Amino acid sequence: VFPATSENTQTKIMQEKNDTMKKNFRQPPKEYRSAKNLCDTTPLQSRNTRYTMMQVCRELDMPYETLKYYCNQGLVPYIERDSRNRRVFPEPMVRWIRDLSQLKRCRLSIAEMKNYLSLCLKGKETIPQRQQILLNKRQEILSELETLQFSLDYIDKKQEFYHLVLTGEIPFISNLVPMDNTENDHAVPPAK
Repeated sequence: VFPATSENTQTKIMQEKNDTMKKNFRQPPKEYRSAKNLCDTTPLQSRNTRYTMMQVCRELDMPYETLKYYCNQGLVPYIERDSRNRRVFPEPMVRWIRDLSQLKRCRLSIAEMKNYLSLCLKGKETIPQRQQILLNKRQEILSELETLQFSLDYIDKKQEFYHLVLTGEIPFISNLVPMDNTENDHAVPPAK
């Protein structure tokens, strides 16, 4: 309920709420849309710099609750605390959190991410197992893409059919609607 204010003020408040909702709608950051930025292997700027949760969330365009959940699930190792007992992260952990975001987008479950993390913590010798995890996930995604492509093809064909019917280029045919004329051999017979 709005306090007693002018209609213009109420409209402005509603507009601000709508703008805030639009701003909070999250899409993958532009930096993730370029494959070269997905795996950051550039030298670290500093191992001494620490970032708060809010700074990390802003940097990675990640909801605060997601980062907190990842921390509580044990997906972020080596969490440090500052003098006010707030979680802080060195740059390597910020990069790891970015990797977690990518793993989630690759549809790894929390259990799979935990397994992946445990392999990462064992070092270089587990790279073949990590490669296999990602290869398996890649195959799943390719299979899903194939299914989605089939669905898109179906929609395109139906849209083309509807367009041709509406422009009169072909007669209407229905598998469900009884037709009075003999044009439609496919129609369901009328119910008795």
